[in-house]
Amino acid sequence: MDEHADRQRGRQVLRAVARVLRLDDVEQRHLHQLAGSSTPKDGPAEDDPGLPAAFQPVLDKLDPFPACLQTPLFDVVAYNRAYRFLFTDMDLMPPGERNCAVQFFTDPDWRSRYVDGDLVAARMVARMRTEIGTELRAAAAAGIVDDLRERSEEFARLWARHDVLPEQCETKRLASPLVGPLQLNFVSTHVPGTGHRMTVMTPADEPTAGRLARMLWLCCPGTLVTRVLGASTPVFRRSRRVGRRGRPGWPCPRGSGRASRGAE
Repeated sequence: MDEHADRQRGRQVLRAVARVLRLDDVEQRHLHQLAGSSTPKDGPAEDDPGLPAAFQPVLDKLDPFPACLQTPLFDVVAYNRAYRFLFTDMDLMPPGERNCAVQFFTDPDWRSRYVDGDLVAARMVARMRTEIGTELRAAAAAGIVDDLRERSEEFARLWARHDVLPEQCETKRLASPLVGPLQLNFVSTHVPGTGHRMTVMTPADEPTAGRLARMLWLCCPGTLVTRVLGASTPVFRRSRRVGRRGRPGWPCPRGSGRASRGAE
C-alpha cells in the first residue's frame, strides 16, 4: 500500500510539473519516461476518422485471417470480412455497440463463442484494468466500466479483484456455429501515438486454417480461397471470381468488413 501511495504521489508531482510547464501530450509522455514512471492514461486517444480508413486495406489483405482495429477499451473501429462473421454479423451492429468487452459480458451468444469463457473473462477484465489504471479519469473509461459493473455481476466481481495483465500473445479456442471449433493465436500490434491496436487471429493448427477459409467462402460466396501449396504453414490467397455479369468483384453485402462510421 505504501509503495502504491508513493507512485500515486509521484504521478501527481509529474502532472503538476506538466501543468506549470504547459507540456503537450508528447512532452508529458517523455517527462514520465525520464522519471521512470508509467505514462498517464487518460483514456483512449481521440478518434481519428482517418485511422480506420488507413488500416482498412491492411485488414482486407489479411483475409481469411480475422483481423480488427481496436481501442484500448475494446471498441472495434475497423475489421475485415473474416472478422465480420467470427462472433456475429458485425455489420448489423450499430458502431456504438461494437465493443468486445460489453458484448462478451452482456450477450450470451457472443460469450458462447469462447470455449474457455471463464478464463477469457478474467483475462479481459485484467487487461482492461491494466489499460485504464486505477483512477478512471477518462469519461469514456469510467462510462464503460460503470455500465459493465451494473449490467454484469461477473464483471463487477472480477473488477473488484484489481488484477492486471500485460498484453501478450494468447491462443484461444472458439466455437463457430458456421464451421466448428477454431484454435486461434491472437497477435496484437500497437499503433504508435494512438493507443489503438491491430489484432490478427492466425490459425494455431491445420484444421483451423481450413475452417477459416471455409468460413470466408460460406459468408462471401464470391470469394475463392485457395491454399498455396508447398508452404510449411497454411497460407491463403484470394482469387477474383467473375460474376454473373462478367465483371470480377466481391458479391458480399455492401459495407461488409469496413471501418466504423458514425452512421450506417
